[in-house]
Amino acid sequence: MYAANHHHTSLQRLNQSLFDLKNETTERLQNSFRKCRSYNGKQSGTFFLAHSVLLLQPRWSMDDPTIRQPGFALPRQQSSLLNRFRTGQGQCGACKKKWKLSDSDQRSCGETQTMSHIVESCPQTRLHGGLSKLHSADDDAVAWLTSYGY
Repeated sequence: MYAANHHHTSLQRLNQSLFDLKNETTERLQNSFRKCRSYNGKQSGTFFLAHSVLLLQPRWSMDDPTIRQPGFALPRQQSSLLNRFRTGQGQCGACKKKWKLSDSDQRSCGETQTMSHIVESCPQTRLHGGLSKLHSADDDAVAWLTSYGY
């Protein structure tokens, strides 16, 4: 009886977490839209579209938390780097500035260096297919991680 109740409670917690995540994402998207509506011009629409894609893009599948995600079996260095890109927290200019390890978040390409910028848009480092490709952790993504990480 305990095992059945424990399993039921775990499922309730998981469902609540998924519900909270959905609500948080919806709220973030609505706030982003409100900010963009307050700006004038073509650029605000572009910003909203790019920001919305990042907000709605799944970082990993939540369908079944027991299924190991792509890249799970990678060597530690590659796995760590993959997860840094998935979470957007790593050794990039923006994070180093936020953590007060650097005075500037600008890098040699002239843009603010964020983890998503490194993968998506930096002319020096971008991965063809961007974050979606990286999340798949296929051979091309792993080769890119290996070359970027060294």
